[in-house]
Amino acid sequence: MEGEANRFASELLMPSSWASSLLQSAGDFGGAVASMQKQADVSTIASAIRLISFSPPNHLFAFCDADGVVLNAGRSPGTVANSPGWNQALNPDYLNRNAADRGEILIGSSCLYWWRLADTVALSPTGDSPEWREMLNNILDDLGYSASDRHHVRQSINGVIGATNSRMRARPELLAALIQRFDSKIVEGGIFSELPHHPKFRDFLAQRVRGLLT
Repeated sequence: MEGEANRFASELLMPSSWASSLLQSAGDFGGAVASMQKQADVSTIASAIRLISFSPPNHLFAFCDADGVVLNAGRSPGTVANSPGWNQALNPDYLNRNAADRGEILIGSSCLYWWRLADTVALSPTGDSPEWREMLNNILDDLGYSASDRHHVRQSINGVIGATNSRMRARPELLAALIQRFDSKIVEGGIFSELPHHPKFRDFLAQRVRGLLT
C-alpha cells in the first residue's frame, strides 16, 4: 500500500507525459531535473528518480552526501553499465571516460551527478590487427595470468560478451555497450579490475564485435 501511495503521489506531482516532454525540451538530464524541481516544487533527488525511468538508454545518476558516499543511484531502461553502488564512495572513473555528456547539481553539501554515455563507438580500421584469440592471449600474457587461471578468465569474458550481445542483438551499438559493461565491472575487483585498463583490451573487443556483426 505504501508503494502504491508513493507511485500515486509521484504521478500526481510529476505526470509521466510531463516528465517525457521535459526530457525532450530541456536539452540534457540535468536541465530536466532542475526544471522539474522548480516547477513541481519537489526535491532534486525525487526529480532525478522520476526522470531516469523516462530517459533514453545510457543515462545514469548518483546522489552523494558531503563525503561523496552514494545515497541513491539509478540508470535508465536499456542501460548496460552498472549504476554506482549505494552506500559506497563514488568512483565515477568508468562513467566519466565513456560519457558523451555529464554534469552535477549542488544541493547544499550534497551533490547529484549525472552521465549520458556514448551510444556508439566507431570500429577502427582493422589494418594488420591479429585475430581476437591471439589478442586475448597477448593481453593475458601481459597481465601475468597463470595457465590454470586462463580458462576461468576466458569463460568470464565470453560470458559477459555473450550476455551483452544477446541483449543488444548484434546492433552497431554493441561495441559501446561492451566497453561500458566491462568498465563498470572494474569496481567489482577480481579478474575485471585490470582487464579493461589494458591498452589493447578495447581493440580486442572491437575484433570480437567485427566477428559478431558479420
